[in-house]
Parts: sequence; structure tokens; C-alpha cells
Amino acid sequence: MNERLIFPYKTKNEQQQYYEALHLVYSRLEDETSKEIFQSRLLMSLTGNIGEIRKLVLKTEAGRSLKTLLQKQNKIYLYGAGIRGQRIVQMFPEMNWEGYIDRKKDGTCNNIKIIKLENLKPDEEAIILITNFEEYNEIRADLIAHGIPQALIYILNDFEVKAHQNQYFEKRCIDHFSDKHGAFLDAGSFDGADCVKFINSSLYHNNALYAFEPDEKNYIMCKKKLEELSNVEVFNVGLAASAQKAYFLADKGVCSRITDEGDDVINIDTIDSVIGENSIGYIKMDIEGNELEAIRGAEKHIRRDQPNLMISVYHKIDDIIEIPRLLLEYNPDYKFLLGHYSVCNADTVLYAF
Repeated sequence: MNERLIFPYKTKNEQQQYYEALHLVYSRLEDETSKEIFQSRLLMSLTGNIGEIRKLVLKTEAGRSLKTLLQKQNKIYLYGAGIRGQRIVQMFPEMNWEGYIDRKKDGTCNNIKIIKLENLKPDEEAIILITNFEEYNEIRADLIAHGIPQALIYILNDFEVKAHQNQYFEKRCIDHFSDKHGAFLDAGSFDGADCVKFINSSLYHNNALYAFEPDEKNYIMCKKKLEELSNVEVFNVGLAASAQKAYFLADKGVCSRITDEGDDVINIDTIDSVIGENSIGYIKMDIEGNELEAIRGAEKHIRRDQPNLMISVYHKIDDIIEIPRLLLEYNPDYKFLLGHYSVCNADTVLYAF
């Protein structure tokens, strides 16, 4: 995981334009929570202080639950000395970290010792927090086989799932949306779960649904989940500012994305071209860093339909500035809210209405 794709670490060279954009975007934020999220992300970009991300994490119920769990422990081992394991220690340095467990690394990490599982002695006073993004069930089975009681094993992804529950549909934010009878467009639909959430939300008024998923395996999952629903179209295509072909990093689950090079090539199109004259009422977008280009490809519909938007603004350095700035160019009447939905990453969503 590339940190520079997660946090906006530096400003642009065009300082005056950047500051003007900062002022404009900040002036359109509609509540104090959004302003605090915005300020913390900017301070993180300027100072590199991960404590600013801690502030965002502790605004979530899942983040507060994780902190409470860690505070109660006399000894804590982290399984996995990768970026997530490193970040948890950096965000919560005051906890009683006993060590890292890692299959491939040794030495120290964050000034904490790294040990192999075979060298770990079961300790009834110590918990183990599995930080791996994948294979955590297999890791838990290995720990249990090693003699660690299941009650002492926790999985970071359980907290992440809880943090993500209301992502794109947080009541604080969507209550500001006006009722729209145009379609719901899900850009980066993965398995179609967010389409289902939309149908089950207060926003749904028998709207048409358009789901876009360029990863072949994800597309098949999405089609299967949505196949019994009426008025749904699923497109196995990527989105950008113009029709083209692009390299694609496939088979990475929610992290599959367009890249500069690779073995897989996919078709790219624009929202304006695919949707044509049909109206759009809502756009949810999480396409691993290609959001700004996809918004450029939806200019006609954003200007004409003025849809409510839920856009991920954390994948690239300046997304949190450049995405709302572009939206205001297309529709000067937009107002914004921000929500944060992660305990160790920077999953920040912009709501525009």
C-alpha cells in the first residue's frame, strides 16, 4: 500500500490557486464535523502527523471501540508488521504494545520487537490483534493451533467492517439530499452491496440503478447479487474523462484499479456516453484514484441533473481539494459534507448536494 496514494502529503506548486481552492471548498462545508475532518486531513498533509488521522478515527464508533479494547490490555501483540500494523501503533503509541508477530520480517518495527509465531509463548494476559487485510481467518486458525485461546484473538477487519457500515449513506449527510427520481449510479460497485444499500435507504423511489465494475470477477459477483432486481444495468467497464483502453490491476477485490502498465487491458468509457439522455439523481463513486477523471466524464449530467453525490476523496494527494473544486465549476450551488469510515485507513467521503 502506497502511503502517498492514501494521504495528501504535499501542496501544489500553484500556491495562490491552491489557497483559493482551499478557501472556496472550506466555505461550502455545512457542519462542524465536516470542517474538523477537512482540517485534520490538511494538517496531516502538511505535517505528516498521523495523530490527525487518529482524530478522524476517534470520530467513528468503531474507532472508539478499538481504543477502549486496547486501553484495557496489559499486553498487546500485533499480528502483521505491514502498513496497517505500523499505523495502529503510530496512532495509539500509549498502548501496551508487547511485540509484532510476522512471518517474513524480523528485527524491530516502531521500536517494537518482531517475533515469529513459533517463538511466541501463549500468555493469558496478552491479546493478539490481527492486522492483515486478507487471510485473517487462516491466521486465527494458526494462532489457535499454536495454543492461543480464541477469546484472546481480535481481528482489525471486524472494526473496519463496523466503521464502513454507513459509508455513503450516513444519516447526518444524506438527510441534506433533496429527493431525486433520477437513477442511482454506482461507480466502483464491487459486489453490488452499495446498490442494495441504496434500495434499502430513504433515498430510493423506484430509481433505475446503473452499476459500473471493470474487474471481471467483481462484475460477475455484482451481476449475481443484483440479478433478481428489476430496472438494473451492470456494466463491465471502467470510467474516465474519455473513451479509451487502459491497463488494469485485476483480482485485487475492492483494490482492483486502473494502472499505468500491466497485463490486463480493459475498456474505459464516460458516464455521459454510457447513460446518454437518461437522468441521474445520485452518484456514488469509489474507483481507486480515478474519481476526478470519471467526474470529468460526467460533466453533462452533473451540470444538467445536479445529482446528489457520494465521492471517495482519499485515494490521491489533492482529491479532497480538486474533486469539490471541479464539482463547483460544474455546479456552483453545491454544498458539501464529509464523513470518515475507517479505523486505520483514510476512507473519507465527500457528500455534495
